[in-house]
Amino acid sequence: MIACLVVSAGCGGGGASPGTTPTSASRSTLASWRDETVGPLRLGMRESELVSAIGEPTQRAEFREMEATGERLAEWSWPALGVDLVMIDDGGPRIASIALHAPSSFLTGRGVGLGTSYDDVVSAYLDVPTEADDDPRTDATDHGWVRLGNAYAGLSFTLENGRVTGVFLGSTGAE
Repeated sequence: MIACLVVSAGCGGGGASPGTTPTSASRSTLASWRDETVGPLRLGMRESELVSAIGEPTQRAEFREMEATGERLAEWSWPALGVDLVMIDDGGPRIASIALHAPSSFLTGRGVGLGTSYDDVVSAYLDVPTEADDDPRTDATDHGWVRLGNAYAGLSFTLENGRVTGVFLGSTGAE
């Protein structure tokens, strides 16, 4: 389950209106997908900051050790916010991955959230360096998804009918 969380999207108040394009003034500077934010959330954020930002999780699984990596991971969820996180415990819980789904109104630092069009996603991230073997803008078979990173970790957007239905940032746990 942890390895298959590539789902939902966008964080940070106010959903993206269909057809809206983030302006260059609203864009964050990204040297890598790892620097992206989702609403008030970011990879590596510690538990105390997380709880201050969005409150205690509604669902909090116990940490369990992954045989393949030795990492201790747990899934935490805020269904009413449309937020699912995988937390890693390496001296204190911190965010390893962020997944957004309906009814999330959070936006990425580039202004992408649920409902954003495929063209606007590509436009928003065109200048961000990627580590993928292929250009992520050509990976969207039938506009089903867009990815920056690789199959194991990155920033990805799930699309249906040309609109974002899910956002994922982080590691799939399969690295």
